[in-house]
Amino acid sequence: MSDDAPDPPTPEENRGTLAWWARNTVASNILMLILIAGGLLALGRIKQEVFPEVEIELVVVTIPYPGASPAEVAQGVILAVEEAVRGIDGVKEVRGTASE
Repeated sequence: MSDDAPDPPTPEENRGTLAWWARNTVASNILMLILIAGGLLALGRIKQEVFPEVEIELVVVTIPYPGASPAEVAQGVILAVEEAVRGIDGVKEVRGTASE
């Protein structure tokens, strides 16, 4: 064996980042305190709502009417639903379709 060959790595040198954090408990505790403090500071800035404002772009209403023809459904159901929906604020368009 030659004297020029490098020494084999020790088990401590083979370990990675996790081993470094385990050996340096002060550094890991400081990082933990920084993360906790950052979380507590952000907690006051998070927007919380019981009923968040959302924009609904499309609403689909399906009403089964077994045994009725499309004309009966259009006359008895679609017209009534369209009139009720048109009365809601913010509704821009109402379409109805009747099928068997």
